[in-house]
Amino acid sequence: MRFNTKLAALLLSTAATSSFAGVVLYTGRPEFSSQGSISYDSDFQSYGSSIVFATPATPLTLGDVTYPGPQNTIIGSLHPSSNLGKTKNVLVTGSFGALTGQINSVPKYTMLAFDGAVTSGVVNILISTNLASYGFSDVPFVDGSSGLTFEGFKTNSPNEYFVAFSLSTADPSQVPGITDITIGHAVMAAVPEPQEIAMLLAGLGLIGRSIRPRKSSAPKPT
Repeated sequence: MRFNTKLAALLLSTAATSSFAGVVLYTGRPEFSSQGSISYDSDFQSYGSSIVFATPATPLTLGDVTYPGPQNTIIGSLHPSSNLGKTKNVLVTGSFGALTGQINSVPKYTMLAFDGAVTSGVVNILISTNLASYGFSDVPFVDGSSGLTFEGFKTNSPNEYFVAFSLSTADPSQVPGITDITIGHAVMAAVPEPQEIAMLLAGLGLIGRSIRPRKSSAPKPT
């Protein structure tokens, strides 16, 4: 039996790199939080628990997340024409465009989450990392009158980390809002280092040679 070291190398290479791209989606905060350690969890309750609206700074920075606007606006529970803030104050863009957050890339955050609502319709979410962008289209959100919709994301590798996110709608009159923005670091599964893979392949090669059939060493007839 001959051991195919080329096949082994291909399988190990695939196993080592297949988890390096992509994000995992979580729709429950407890499961999301159990994936690692939370560094920041920010909301907008400091603007008052019973408000119509507030106008924070533009751009607005909370922790390691910056909201560039334009025209950042906090919608509260007393707003007469919107249910967005009935459960909790939410951040929207006053221009009713895409709501964007920019994440500090230095700490290399591998966990991102938020609670959200939309006045009506569905939401398009774009998650950007240092390696790629991932779109989630037509995500159903509640309207905020009796709760909020949770969305959580985790990268598959410590080499990929979040740098930005945005929420938008197809109809400009449908306004998304968010709160409880959470970022952190996930616990990642160990991935073999290149030198470890090389050593393993070398070991497999030795095994392959040891199990090859040997020629008979019986004496030749005279």
